Amino acid sequence: MRRLLFASLLSALALAGCIVIEREVGPSPSGGGFHGGERPPPAEPAPLEARSDRLQLGSLGWALLSPDVPNAVLEIDQIGGARLAGEAVAAMEEALREHGGKQRVDVVTSSVDGGRDVWSLEDLLGASQQHRDRSSGGDTVAVHVLVLPGRFQAEGVPGAAFHATAMAIFPGEVERMLPRFAAVDAFQVSVAVHELGHLFGLVNLTGVGEFHEDPDHPGHTDQEDSVMYWAIESPSMGELFRTGPPREFNADDREEMARIRDQRP
Repeated sequence: MRRLLFASLLSALALAGCIVIEREVGPSPSGGGFHGGERPPPAEPAPLEARSDRLQLGSLGWALLSPDVPNAVLEIDQIGGARLAGEAVAAMEEALREHGGKQRVDVVTSSVDGGRDVWSLEDLLGASQQHRDRSSGGDTVAVHVLVLPGRFQAEGVPGAAFHATAMAIFPGEVERMLPRFAAVDAFQVSVAVHELGHLFGLVNLTGVGEFHEDPDHPGHTDQEDSVMYWAIESPSMGELFRTGPPREFNADDREEMARIRDQRP
């Protein structure tokens, strides 16, 4: 039964600091630190419907990037006092317009009491299920962003992409990973756009981006001018302090986006 398959969590894979859920509904995207051996097959494009929101990362990359799906919703739930910088929200909105050809992007933000100090994978799944109100379907693709207090169960994880259209950001962890007096909001922008890039299907999560994937950091690039650079999601993020973090997708990212855009269910 598909409903039971959706509910079954098999294992977690780490893409540097990005957490990816492997589920029975389909093959999982890959990353460093594989559990159980070989890299799983790439994500397959899924139809634009509510149940697809909970499929594996990259499954709705084509819809997020296609002007044939003209509308998007950014549903942002800020929990337990955690706050996402307005600059980071605006950057995600702009990325959906520029790279996804979205004519309309609605941003719906709410503040929710509660939270915890340490979040497990199960906690992320539960929070998404509890708080998410918007679903993809018709001419609209919906992205759910959890802004969380505390940190992930593994330290050094500033952001997490899970499900086809769900992600989490840990603002406190972003700040903790940076040198004192660093421009925290600028790094929040990089983390937010980076996680959105994983929802797009970057890097090589759908099997069409091997040409610019860093073999030492699967799911990421080694190109320092790209927001998909591996150090954005690792304890090495602070090393970017002197030059500032990359905030834009580069030419190779855009080439992979074009290939993902052509993938349709």
